Amino acid sequence: MMRRGTWLAVMLWLAAAAPLYGQTFEDGVDAYDTENYARAAEIWEGLAQNGHVMSQYNLGLLYENGLGVPQRHDLAFFWYRMAALNGNASAKYNLGGLYYYGLGVEQSVEQATRWWEEAANAGDPNGAYNLGVVILQSSEDEAAVKAAMIRLKQAADAGHPHAADLLEELSAQVEMPSSMFFSAAPRVPAIEELMDPGAAAAPAAQAPRDRAATDPARSGGGTVLGDDPVTALNIGRHWIDLQPDDNYTIKIYAFFEPKVALWYLKKWGFGGPGAMFTERGEYAIVLGSFTSRGTAKSFLERLLDHVPEVRHKTQRVVRFDDVKKDVGYPGG
Repeated sequence: MMRRGTWLAVMLWLAAAAPLYGQTFEDGVDAYDTENYARAAEIWEGLAQNGHVMSQYNLGLLYENGLGVPQRHDLAFFWYRMAALNGNASAKYNLGGLYYYGLGVEQSVEQATRWWEEAANAGDPNGAYNLGVVILQSSEDEAAVKAAMIRLKQAADAGHPHAADLLEELSAQVEMPSSMFFSAAPRVPAIEELMDPGAAAAPAAQAPRDRAATDPARSGGGTVLGDDPVTALNIGRHWIDLQPDDNYTIKIYAFFEPKVALWYLKKWGFGGPGAMFTERGEYAIVLGSFTSRGTAKSFLERLLDHVPEVRHKTQRVVRFDDVKKDVGYPGG
């Protein structure tokens, strides 16, 4: 399993920060580059206490590695957690490592898995790799192996140096699962028919189309998702508002990065109607509009059968009037 971040310099992204006593985040980077670690720690601590996320993350790395400050895993845990709660994917990954090894906090594989999953969902390849390994350690049944393979493929696609070899070894034992991480959404006739009646009758030899939501004939009159999270959120609110209150949908949550929520929406939605929205500082997506709870549940069951990674999130069949309350419509 990959050890936590000892590669601090690689992660020193130059993010803008408000000056504090005349010092900026970049001043801390300059101090670090000249091996004046104590000065870097002083600068970043001042900024971290005022909520600067990259300073919180870097301060955690300094405390973990004893650079310019005493090696204190408890303080590394504190600053990683602050940065993780503020959305930093690398901090989530490193926080998982502290939990896994019991450094600065009581050892907990469950908590390590939780933070590595959040890191992976935010696009961190190391989090995806470690999550895959932990899943393999937890069970040897086929479902667990396939769930692990999904995460290992995610890590391999992002360039993780060990994920591809482990994935190849597993693929000799278990058939590769169909997943959003495998180049394209799987062609699932039962789901296509549910989202777009008649679509499943297409000849088997026909190559599956990329059913983008910009094609209204193929999206059941659904929404144009947009290519960026801000556009998708605005369109999503409008699409949700147009749905009958007594219709049902599949709500999947929680996501902590809007771009991740949009990515999952496009992959899990198979080009069908759906939307993303904010909810109490987090993000959720809804898939489809159904006239009965039973039809919605049938769709969710098919989705869970054919796209295993959906199981990593909370999913519920809900009415649109409840969604509108979550979104915050005045009339909801």
